[in-house]
Amino acid sequence: MVSGMMVYFASWTQAPSVTTVHCDTSFCLKPRRACQRTIAAMKFIIKLFPEITIKSQTVRLRFIKILTGNIRNVLKNHDETLAVVRHWDHIEVRSKDEDKRLILRDALTRIPGIHHILEVEDVPFTSLHNIFEQTLPLWREALEGKSFCVRVKRRGKHEFTSIEVERYVGGGLNQHIETARVKLTNPDVTVNLEIENDRLLLVKGRYEGIGGFRLVLRKTYCR
Repeated sequence: MVSGMMVYFASWTQAPSVTTVHCDTSFCLKPRRACQRTIAAMKFIIKLFPEITIKSQTVRLRFIKILTGNIRNVLKNHDETLAVVRHWDHIEVRSKDEDKRLILRDALTRIPGIHHILEVEDVPFTSLHNIFEQTLPLWREALEGKSFCVRVKRRGKHEFTSIEVERYVGGGLNQHIETARVKLTNPDVTVNLEIENDRLLLVKGRYEGIGGFRLVLRKTYCR
């Protein structure tokens, strides 16, 4: 366990190809003003129920289209300005009305066909160090006195790997939160990050859906 922490910290102090601010004790944070995060929009990432993902391509696309329509029909009663976008392996729900966050989240947990919902903040990033800077204020309080690890999912082309992000951000959190400690196996808290091209998705919470996906089929009977 101790060796795992040493590797984590070493990766922080030797992070590859990033612009950082140096001080006497390894890396420093930039001034608070430079670390502020600009939230583009409230976003939920909808993960599909496995019964949908195992279907053939044609059937899967049809089911995803139906689920997208169901989500749009339910949520438009609460927010007519939201956007629902379907992808091959997930569905995105975006809204600019922060006041509707809890209502939309609760409604999503009641729609069949959803395995789980990720509530995320969608922000731009400029470097590996900038990813850490934006992660720290969001997770500082939750990690105080806790063991943790960082897990990253990445889509698109980048100059770093997912593991490098996990080590760099994990080492930075470990350095700047005195009571936190890295634990790669069975930690108290898992810091989930998703990187999509030049966007950083800071996962704030995961909520389980009700699963299942019932379709009403019309039957024609011949006499």
